[in-house]
Amino acid sequence: VQIHIGALHLDPVSGRLEAQDLKVDNPTGYTSPYLLRADRASVLMNPTSLLASLRDGDVEAKELVFEGVEVLYEKWLASSNLTDLLESMSKASKLPSSARAVASDEDLKLTLHKVLADDVGARSGLEVNGLRLSLGKMGFDDFAKEIGAKQTLADVIRALLTKLIKGVLAASLEAEVATAKDLKTQQGGQSGSASSSMAAITQ
Repeated sequence: VQIHIGALHLDPVSGRLEAQDLKVDNPTGYTSPYLLRADRASVLMNPTSLLASLRDGDVEAKELVFEGVEVLYEKWLASSNLTDLLESMSKASKLPSSARAVASDEDLKLTLHKVLADDVGARSGLEVNGLRLSLGKMGFDDFAKEIGAKQTLADVIRALLTKLIKGVLAASLEAEVATAKDLKTQQGGQSGSASSSMAAITQ
């Protein structure tokens, strides 16, 4: 899938790189306008070592923060856009490292520490203006401990998307189970009221 960035800004004094209007496209076959969107993403790096890091190809990021994250969850038969993307990324991650490097054509190695996704939400892909499931915050104190240091940018993005999508799927399933329980409780209450009314009539 493709990733689009609306605007990019680097402040060399603070070492902060900001991307606005970040969008991740859907896998082929889905019709919702995007799979994931973030209003803003900012990466904080050490400004004193930034130029040297870029020259050597090894970049260390202290912090990555996403704001206004929204996922459009689109189901299709027994699958969905989220599960299809997970499957695609899983296959890519199983390629030999040399094949992944050739495919991505990148020499940059990234070590990412703190990650925070703020105000994460999910909607049905066919109802962009519909009910929003709020998932709150998601994050890691040290993402390098999760995936290792000096990873390619493609591998870091793949790992971040995998963690986020799995969190959204788990939260969506939990919400569906809770909704089903509520409906069952309501139906049981209505059935009980109807039985009581019928008993009163027959007495």
